[in-house]
Amino acid sequence: MIRVLITGAAGFLGKALVKRANEMGWKVDGLFRSEANACGTGVEDVYFPSDLHKISKIPYDFIFHAAAFRQHGKYDIYHNGYLESNVKLVLDIHEMFPNSKLVFISSVSVYGTPGGIITELTQPNHPSVYGRSKAFGEFIVQHHPRFSILRLASLVGPGMDQATFIPKIISSAKKNKKITLFGDGSRLQNYLSVKDAAMYCIASALIPQNDTYLIVDSKSYSNLEVASLVKELIPCDIELMGEDNASSFEYDNSVSLEK
Repeated sequence: MIRVLITGAAGFLGKALVKRANEMGWKVDGLFRSEANACGTGVEDVYFPSDLHKISKIPYDFIFHAAAFRQHGKYDIYHNGYLESNVKLVLDIHEMFPNSKLVFISSVSVYGTPGGIITELTQPNHPSVYGRSKAFGEFIVQHHPRFSILRLASLVGPGMDQATFIPKIISSAKKNKKITLFGDGSRLQNYLSVKDAAMYCIASALIPQNDTYLIVDSKSYSNLEVASLVKELIPCDIELMGEDNASSFEYDNSVSLEK
């Protein structure tokens, strides 16, 4: 039987990965920050970062490193969590589990704001502290004997971070009967279903070669398009105000899809 370790198993993607791996009939162990986080997640054996040395002899077929630290809205403000979770923990796993395939959950944040359509070969342009920490993690994983790196777009689905754009405008539509967007609402963002993300993670583990994948939805959506979809479900007004100086993001991941 295939045995896997999922770090961050209580997180948004981690839970989806646990569910998908259980459906595959795999034996699933989880790495958690605290015992409270482990309740009801569906893993067979529960471990914590302090247990890494103890479990380093377990012959895991795959390790899915979904644990990560980020501060929503403060991606460019340094916090020690970026070093501890996104770099040091990656290094510990790389060193302690040399015989396991390491599937590293990275982020499109490694690209920063390069402008134009982003592909697998796009060079980074001023990534945030968070983006740089994920890039450091990728560098470590690239030295692992067997690996897959997945650069994921923003994940969406039930249980997603309530501080992110879609939950916030849904909440505003319900409470205030109004959605407020900055600028003209034309800024483009890319969203990926968390269920699809888990599927891609599992698929990448089963591919024999080492590689880096750009995992995004086939289309980026403007903020106004997303707000209009919410309006169809929750009657409300859409208000445009001020300026939106943030960057738009469009992707072409046809190379990754062919792999």
